[in-house]
Amino acid sequence: MPVLPDFQETMYRHASTKISPIIGSMAAKDPECMLSGLYAKLLVNSQGKVIDVFFLTYMPFVLQERLCEEFLKMEQFQPATYNGRAVCAMFPYVIRCMSWQE
Repeated sequence: MPVLPDFQETMYRHASTKISPIIGSMAAKDPECMLSGLYAKLLVNSQGKVIDVFFLTYMPFVLQERLCEEFLKMEQFQPATYNGRAVCAMFPYVIRCMSWQE
């Protein structure tokens, strides 16, 4: 599986500075974009860059597109290895609980 250096801190920072603001701003326009959690799988190539995103959480297509754009900017992964060689692999991206206040 790909490795994200400083996993907890990096995931928290990415979720709070990149993902949550996108969801919040789009939810202000369309309440269906309000999510309480996010489950996705990121396909990380052998260079450590996200090349595709698979969403397991239902959301409007417009939100999927915007989140996908953001995930594709991630490059800080250490790629997965198999028999000592870097390979393409899936990485789970999970935000279990999001709370929103007005």
